[in-house]
Amino acid sequence: MDVDAGDRVEFVQIEAGRSELIAATRAVRDLKGRFGKPECAVWIDEMNAAVAEEAARAH
Repeated sequence: MDVDAGDRVEFVQIEAGRSELIAATRAVRDLKGRFGKPECAVWIDEMNAAVAEEAARAH
């Protein structure tokens, strides 16, 4: 897992009754540029609606 004393770790719930321990050693800013440039801009209201829609499907 490549963690040392003092590194941050997080528990992430995968599903009910199942969690994983992951290293949280990098800043979010380190992700910049890793996923390519988006095809178009998305308004926050559109993103919130998409997240709500997917959450409703999951339950």
